[in-house]
Amino acid sequence: MKNLLLVLLFLLAVPVARAGVWIEPYLGYLVHSDEYMGTRSTALDTSYEHSYKTPLLGARLGYGMLGFSMGVDYSQSLGAFEWKQDKPVDNSGVKEEYTNTNLGIYAGYKFPVMFRVWGTYFLKNKLEFDSSTATAASDDSTEITGKGFALGAGFTGLPFVALNLEYRSITYDEIKQRDGTKITLPYSMGGSVVMNEIEAKDIVLSVSVPFDI
Repeated sequence: MKNLLLVLLFLLAVPVARAGVWIEPYLGYLVHSDEYMGTRSTALDTSYEHSYKTPLLGARLGYGMLGFSMGVDYSQSLGAFEWKQDKPVDNSGVKEEYTNTNLGIYAGYKFPVMFRVWGTYFLKNKLEFDSSTATAASDDSTEITGKGFALGAGFTGLPFVALNLEYRSITYDEIKQRDGTKITLPYSMGGSVVMNEIEAKDIVLSVSVPFDI
């Protein structure tokens, strides 16, 4: 919340005499993959990989001027999705569902030739466990949070809408467990690293409706 207030105060401090309000809702599809190194009682220095896919709804809101725009970017998955462990495959039959939320600040530029680019710095990325899917074999984590960045490009040659492709790189470095315990990654125990930071790579394909008013 403090980060969001700072962002809003910064935006209000920008001269608005020649600026317009930029509003850009978007609907997309996110493909996620991540990996990290960890240890377990039966395996040391094991590489773990996860993946998920989910529809994403979001919006960019800020100021636009002379082709430039900057402001706040917020997105959230449409409903819960299953977070699948791909490597090693040791959780078959276990259903763990999460929702994804992302909050960041962005800056972009729209070229006169039907093309635009932008970059986003994420203040908070969160995976929140859906407790209704909990089982005895489920993981103890209820929230996984981190920060990251995104680079995007869009085609603006169509009437009203833009077609966009975005790459997101997220580092998750905090886990909140069901008992309220927070674990900061990398997590060490007994002098050895039990779990490293989770490095995630996301691809987002989206359709947006940008308004510069």
